[in-house]
Amino acid sequence: MAGKSRRDLYAEQTRAAVIAAAAARFATDGYAATTMDAIAEDANIAKGGLYHHFASKAELFEAVFIEMETSLLRRVEEAGAEIWDEPGGSHDPLDLLCTGLDMSWRHAPSRPTAGSHCRTPPGSSARLATGPSERRSTWPGCGKGWPC
Repeated sequence: MAGKSRRDLYAEQTRAAVIAAAAARFATDGYAATTMDAIAEDANIAKGGLYHHFASKAELFEAVFIEMETSLLRRVEEAGAEIWDEPGGSHDPLDLLCTGLDMSWRHAPSRPTAGSHCRTPPGSSARLATGPSERRSTWPGCGKGWPC
């Protein structure tokens, strides 16, 4: 089986550049204020090239969403696998869930205190007595960029 042609590789690179430019624009300017012209300029392609890959701004936004979701899920899976597979690692589903939630919140545009959703029930100021906050200091992820 032959590898991809140069044309296919260029098309993939262009699509990735457009998605990256669109993600940055949507994040800074918002969906409504972002124009296809601005995205094409940021991606350094002609507007016609942009429409070759995406028929509309809505279709491009969906591609950005899918790319971000896929990337986040990959990081959550890797973090969960690391916690699960480490010697002495946690097999507690709540720890794995909270790790995923912490990573999700860390990448959200408006971030609450990391891990706060795992420490208190919604609408409550009381800490969960048996929640992951007590286990947080023993999580294998502590010290590796995860909130502890």
